[in-house]
Amino acid sequence: MSWQEKIERYKKEQQREQEEAARLKREEELRIAEKKREEIAPLLAALDRLRCEGSLVQIRDELWRAGDVFTTPKLEEVTFKTPISAATVLMVKWPCYVEEGWGWEGSGENAIQVSWPEGVGVSQDTLKIYATYNPQGEILINIASFPDSSWLERQTVLKVGEVDVVVSQLEKWLLEDCIRRKVKLPYIHRIYSPDPRVVELIRKGYKPPEGFEYLLDLAQKGKR
Repeated sequence: MSWQEKIERYKKEQQREQEEAARLKREEELRIAEKKREEIAPLLAALDRLRCEGSLVQIRDELWRAGDVFTTPKLEEVTFKTPISAATVLMVKWPCYVEEGWGWEGSGENAIQVSWPEGVGVSQDTLKIYATYNPQGEILINIASFPDSSWLERQTVLKVGEVDVVVSQLEKWLLEDCIRRKVKLPYIHRIYSPDPRVVELIRKGYKPPEGFEYLLDLAQKGKR
């Protein structure tokens, strides 16, 4: 066998080994994803039993008057990388004015000084009810409120036959969150009556953030 033939044979063997390794990797990833779907399904079912989506939709419609409610993940979208948890989320975003400034990015010796110009940014508030497992394998129901540093965080175990008890507990936590936010509500004003500096920057030619193209109309109205 010539050296050229040996080289060609070696290349083919290497390719077969790589293809086999890739096949085994895909199979393992699919196996892990299927196992995670089996573990996440009860968490999604728990959020449904607790009527989490309905509660957050009501808060959005009556108090926040803006935002989106969604439950994640969708089982068909679970991959081997998906965390074993499920959440029903109420999220709202609004345009905000960003002052020119500077700060540090990174930490320690790798920290670098960065600066940013005056502009239009996006602020966000989130209220999340999520389900996980505790070390004993019991479903743990959590609530978290963002973005301030004094997050409202609570958790309780969802035991068989105690759905109504947990629903009452969740309602209490949601009431606490609504009261804490009372100076900010409703959010719809932050969206459609933004900081005048935001409208002024858009009027000067700043591009609005994605999803906030309506700011162009507000800026045009201000010219009339």
